[in-house]
Parts: sequence; C-alpha cells; structure tokens
Amino acid sequence: MHFANCPIPTLADKILARLHRKALKRAAHFRQLNTDAQHDLRIGLKKLRYAAEFLLPLYATHAPVKRYVARLARVQASLGRARDISNTRILLDAIRQDDRPPLHLAIGAVIGWQARDQIAVAKTLRKRWRRFKATPAFWGR
Repeated sequence: MHFANCPIPTLADKILARLHRKALKRAAHFRQLNTDAQHDLRIGLKKLRYAAEFLLPLYATHAPVKRYVARLARVQASLGRARDISNTRILLDAIRQDDRPPLHLAIGAVIGWQARDQIAVAKTLRKRWRRFKATPAFWGR
C-alpha cells in the first residue's frame, strides 16, 4: 500500500479497511477456529480497535462509529474470556499431582465450572461475532 501524499482521511479509510479485511479473513470458518486461531483473531481485532479509537475524531460526525467500536470491543472481550478458560485448563493440568487426591477433587470442580462457562462463552462469542460482522463499516463515506 502506497501512502505518499495521501490525505489523512483517505489514509485512515485505507488503514481501517485493511485491518477489518484481515480480521474477517482470520475469522473465516469462525465456528471451527481453535484456541490459537481465536487468539490470533483477538490480536487482529485489538489492532483494529486501537486504530479505530485513535482515528475516531476523523469520523466523529458518523453515528455508526461508536456502535462499531463497542461491538468490536465485545467480541474482543469474549475472545479473551475464551482464551482465559483455555489457559486455566492448561495450568490446572500442570499442577495435577498423582499423590494428591484432594487436589484432584479441587481441579475437577474448577474444570467442571470452566466447562460450563466455556459453553456460555462460546454461545455469546458466536452471537457477538455475528453482530460485529454485520455492523457496517463507518469509514469510506
């Protein structure tokens, strides 16, 4: 992408469009994304959100800006929660010790709660992704 002598609003539109396009590409087949792919998507969405928030003053007169950024932040938060659940399971598996039955019981209880939360988070995440994906871009107008 060549940005020399490009007016700031045009440059902002190009940056946001590129980051948005990359996020949508990362989220292809969203329901089948594994934890690492979800994390990569979250990082891409974070870059998009930071850019959108930084460039927000250029689009202050466009009402959809706040809706877009809010929906983006919600998806990012859900992806973070899903990652936390996954990382908790890894940590619990790492501290499991064969000679500590009470520890096994505690770990089992936490894993059970995490499994319940994981179902709820996955449902919320899918809904939030659909809502974000359907949100029209506010740039390029």
